[in-house]
Amino acid sequence: ASMLDNPILKDRIPEIMAQMAGYPESYRAAVIYGEWYTGDSAVYFWEDNMVCPVPDDYLSTWRHLEACDPAMQSKMGHIVFAEEPNTGTWWMISSDYIKGLDSPKAYVEEALKRTATKAIMRRVSDIAPWYTTTAAAEFGVSYQNPFRKTERKDELIKSLQTILSEGRLKIAPECVDFINEISTCQWSETAPGRIVNGQSYHCLDAA
Repeated sequence: ASMLDNPILKDRIPEIMAQMAGYPESYRAAVIYGEWYTGDSAVYFWEDNMVCPVPDDYLSTWRHLEACDPAMQSKMGHIVFAEEPNTGTWWMISSDYIKGLDSPKAYVEEALKRTATKAIMRRVSDIAPWYTTTAAAEFGVSYQNPFRKTERKDELIKSLQTILSEGRLKIAPECVDFINEISTCQWSETAPGRIVNGQSYHCLDAA
């Protein structure tokens, strides 16, 4: 089965194929067909069964969590999670980039617009005072910052891997940007402990 068979992604097929054009075949197969992206330096073990459609009984009143990796110079990662009340399973229901806006207020406004219909019980942001202070001052919205995120990088990576491998977090097929990032994220072969182009994984950082 191909990701491109999903009718929800029909309008994005030209965009997705254009993004894939310059990458190796194994990379394209990982993103489009869910095949494992081979390489000993992969940061995450990614399997296609980690991707599942959101349950048919999903409601916007489920408990939701918004997570973002604010950035104005490149792309801001924005993710929304929802907890299935009957099972406690969490679903990543959207992963997107917010980019090209002209002010901190515009970025906050766009993020809030994307969550306006959801029952958000917590908002989490990477440390970015330009974003969080604007959210509080202009919209009365409070974001929490991850505890000692930089020092706990390995712990956070392991935790994300664990909940994915155990099925406690499922990824909706629409989360193309996140799937793209996690399935291709690689450790550097020359700088131990560093991720290649680590600053470019905005959705993964948000997650």
